[in-house]
Amino acid sequence: MLAATPLERVATSREPVTQLSAATDADSNLTIEWTDSNGSHGRFYYEAAYALQKRVRL
Repeated sequence: MLAATPLERVATSREPVTQLSAATDADSNLTIEWTDSNGSHGRFYYEAAYALQKRVRL
């Protein structure tokens, strides 16, 4: 079991976000996509191998 990981901001939007989706692939990579109130789209791809911090096993 891994200890809780703090949140990390991956994007900001000046306009309110009206749609948000997240999906993982077979390799545990994460894709987050969003749409703001102006219709602008954003996408963030987070590779499973990307280290945010040292993880501690409990």
